[in-house]
Amino acid sequence: MIKLLAIIIAVFSFLTILAFFFTKRNEDNVVNMKDFQNPSKSFIQMLPFIVVGIALTAVALFFISRLGINVGGLIQKLLSFIPLIKGFFPL
Repeated sequence: MIKLLAIIIAVFSFLTILAFFFTKRNEDNVVNMKDFQNPSKSFIQMLPFIVVGIALTAVALFFISRLGINVGGLIQKLLSFIPLIKGFFPL
């Protein structure tokens, strides 16, 4: 269990640092609405994050299985929380 918590903290820290380096820092914080109205441009801007996310997920699953954690059982335990999370959303 301590291994799993250490992995989760490490992955969260890495993703936070990664997001800090990839975010654009606008001085005036103005949002260009044309970027949000064009879905293809929005997808192209998100594509590097999607690729990095998939690669990090694959690497994390590889290392989790090497540390002796059953990935299938972990996914089943995570899926059991879906009704609990669904209960927090209003209808």
